[in-house]
Amino acid sequence: MLPQQLLYQLLKPLVSGEQVFSIGTLLLRQFTQVGATAQNLSLTGTSNLIFGPSSSFDGDVTTSSPSLFFHGCTFNNIVNSIKTGITNDASNGNNVFNGAVTMTNAGAGYLLFGNGNSDQFNTTATFNNTGSSSIYVAYNSANNIFGGVTTFNNAPTANTLIYVSWLSTERSLMIILWLLLQMDKAFSFVVEMLQLQPLYLLLNH
Repeated sequence: MLPQQLLYQLLKPLVSGEQVFSIGTLLLRQFTQVGATAQNLSLTGTSNLIFGPSSSFDGDVTTSSPSLFFHGCTFNNIVNSIKTGITNDASNGNNVFNGAVTMTNAGAGYLLFGNGNSDQFNTTATFNNTGSSSIYVAYNSANNIFGGVTTFNNAPTANTLIYVSWLSTERSLMIILWLLLQMDKAFSFVVEMLQLQPLYLLLNH
């Protein structure tokens, strides 16, 4: 494992735009970012961006990457992340989002959250599906938390879906957003609650 000082030196030119990260994996494991400085990561090509496990960020985080994974990270400020690639990306959960969150799938592979462990979205959260695949939220885990207004926008370029709590059981929020939408049938669904309660909802447009 790289010392954090060395990892910072590797990340510094990446963030400043002095070099391009286009292949391989940027693994932010057991990594702590302290202070309000905003973090901007732009990856291209076939590269992977992985947050966690056991990581935390204090500043705003803005990312764009072909593959995107959240495997156990605490974010104390705004997060705006975009997936652009063709691979299917399944995140393990155990993430805490204390600031506003915007997650966008603009790629051709699915973007999945909460596979085995729950996530906490403690304030507003927005999920945008604008590519040619699907988004899965709280996929296979109990007791996921949405602490503010949560918005699901489905405006894909193919007949794709947004699923919420697709395989979850027990106390988790059971919402299935079955959005069989064409490109010209954009859909936005908003839910607000303090914690998850058992609920089943089927939408078919």
